[in-house]
Amino acid sequence: MVATISRDELKAYFAKNVMRLKQATKKSLPRQLEMASRLTEIANSLESSSEILETPGTLDLEHLERRLTVLDEKILALLTSHVPVELMLKIRREVDGQLAVYRRKMKAEQLAMVEKQYVQKRLLEEFGIPRLSLFYLS
Repeated sequence: MVATISRDELKAYFAKNVMRLKQATKKSLPRQLEMASRLTEIANSLESSSEILETPGTLDLEHLERRLTVLDEKILALLTSHVPVELMLKIRREVDGQLAVYRRKMKAEQLAMVEKQYVQKRLLEEFGIPRLSLFYLS
C-alpha cells in the first residue's frame, strides 16, 4: 500500500467504488432482492466511511484498510451464499480447467488458496463489484 495517498485520491476511489456497488445492486435487484439489499447496505457503509476522510489531522490508513477489508469480506460472503448454483458450477469448471496442468505440481494448501482466489475474483467480475481494499487503489 502506498503510504502517501492524498485525501482527494481516497475520496475519488471511494466515490468510484460506491458508484460501482450501486450499479451492481441495480444489476442484481431483479434476481436477488436480499443480495441487492445487502449490497446497498455495504455501499452505504462505504459512503459513510468516506466521512473519515473529512476529519482533520493525520489519517489512519491502517484503520481505514481494516474497515475496507471487512466490507470486502462481507461482499465475498454475500456473493458466495447468494449466487445461483449453476453459476458456481460454471466457475468451478473454469477453475478446474485452468488449474489442471498445475495440480500435480502444487501442494494441496497452495491449490486450495489459488482456487479460492480464482472463485472470488470471478464472482466479483460476474457482478461488476470492485475490491475495496486500498491495495487495489490505482
